[in-house]
Amino acid sequence: MDSFDALSTSSNDTVVHVDTRIDCYVVSLLDCLKMLLLAYIFLSSMTFCYSGFSAQESSIDSVIRVFDVASLDVLSAMFVCVGFTLSHMYFICDRAVFDNRMYEVLIFLYSDIVIAAVAATVFGSLYKIDQQRFRAAEVLITLFEGASALRLFDTHAEGPHSLNVAAWPVLCFLWCCVLAPAGIRGNKYLQSKLGLSAMYASQIFSLVCLLTLNVSAMVHSGSSIFHASATGISYRMLEFNMGVNAAYLLHSKLPLVLCVHQVLHDCGSTLLYAYGCMWWAELGRASPPPPCLRMYADNECIDSGHAFLFKGCMLGIILLCQLQIREQEHIFTVPDVHDVRLLRVLCTAVAFAWPVFALVHFAARILLGDDIVYANSALVSVVMPVLLLYSARAYDTFVKPHMSVLVKQKAQRVYGLCEDRWGQMRARYASAGDGAVELTQQTVGADTSVH
Repeated sequence: MDSFDALSTSSNDTVVHVDTRIDCYVVSLLDCLKMLLLAYIFLSSMTFCYSGFSAQESSIDSVIRVFDVASLDVLSAMFVCVGFTLSHMYFICDRAVFDNRMYEVLIFLYSDIVIAAVAATVFGSLYKIDQQRFRAAEVLITLFEGASALRLFDTHAEGPHSLNVAAWPVLCFLWCCVLAPAGIRGNKYLQSKLGLSAMYASQIFSLVCLLTLNVSAMVHSGSSIFHASATGISYRMLEFNMGVNAAYLLHSKLPLVLCVHQVLHDCGSTLLYAYGCMWWAELGRASPPPPCLRMYADNECIDSGHAFLFKGCMLGIILLCQLQIREQEHIFTVPDVHDVRLLRVLCTAVAFAWPVFALVHFAARILLGDDIVYANSALVSVVMPVLLLYSARAYDTFVKPHMSVLVKQKAQRVYGLCEDRWGQMRARYASAGDGAVELTQQTVGADTSVH
């Protein structure tokens, strides 16, 4: 019996209480997420050392197109895997356990976002001032992004941009976690009423939206469609929903779905090799002239074919199909605390990547000199992620617990104030309604006595 047998389409769903244990399949899913997060951190370091950001010629320039294209596919695969993982965990966990875990995740993510925005404002501003490219509007955009966890104003390649360039996946993760329970419950309700046809319709709708945006970005390469979609919550939520729907379809155990799953599992190594070849084929290619497609304003221009981000979603599906669904007798295991903490540290590292890179690069230039640092950009690009991971672990150990408690207290206070205000408004409207009813009754009684 597969681990997905814990799901049920009836109203009496089987609920598996996990407590201190965790589904083996979830362990594999989390390992996949850790791999993708680690890849993104190293790719972000390569992007930081590119001459478009450092304003100095770099040895990374000759291979940056390979890293940029790989980063696009890795990010799309990551959001598909996050949606699949959360959907799976929702159905194997008790609702109270799931809600508590999601609440903790939201607190951790938001505390990281706030502190990272402050750090990016300080160190990013110093870095921009040193490059003589500082714009005051970027400070305001970064602080707003930290407070709201939304990247709303960084939508045009020519306009001001956030100083925390690489933190947007964490912003999207937070809103995916906020909206995930409602979306999963909605899918569950539709499935209970309409059957699997609702899941097919939902998946087809997500695919149509994804393909529409991809094709629009490819056709209108001179517009800001790709720049806004690549780092925007709206597009990434579509990829997230694709992962959620993929979990439902795999649970359905229809012959066609199982056949596709098995084919992708058997051909996974070949397909992953094909992705590697596609990325490596960018080596040495000349970049198209602007206006062009790029995820960040200072990135290298890429060909319009790479705006087809759906191929990254397929990479996520291929990676998911490489994970074997365990048998029922092996479904539960005690999680490794180190592995769980590593996933949390990696999320923190993504949030703090850009300010830490700016600080390390700035300090290295002061200590070693510009000539040495820029001449060894390739070495710097692989050293910075290691320092980032150590810094993220130290922050996770000593600072994050206190910040999380503070954020939780503020969130509870705000929630209490909103609840009190909502109660007062309801009471006011109720009293006004009772007064209106009483006045109507008196008017009707007066009219009756007159007649």
